[in-house]
Amino acid sequence: MDAEMWHHQATAATVVAPQPVTAADLDAMSPLGRSTYADAVRAALRAQRVSSPVHNATATAIDRALESALLEPPGARTILALS
Repeated sequence: MDAEMWHHQATAATVVAPQPVTAADLDAMSPLGRSTYADAVRAALRAQRVSSPVHNATATAIDRALESALLEPPGARTILALS
């Protein structure tokens, strides 16, 4: 993922999950309808942001490094990179 792709993913509008349907409604759908519904559910679940202690610690460390770098004078700033 390059910086442009990351920026797009980070700033994209959140995918809205489709309305839940009952098993009977799923049974009544055509195969194409079920497939379309499954694709919409999959897209909504993949768009969910999940946090963990590791994610939170990493975010805190990045914030601290950025704040520190911004206090340095121009021309002598630490270059931050995230891979």
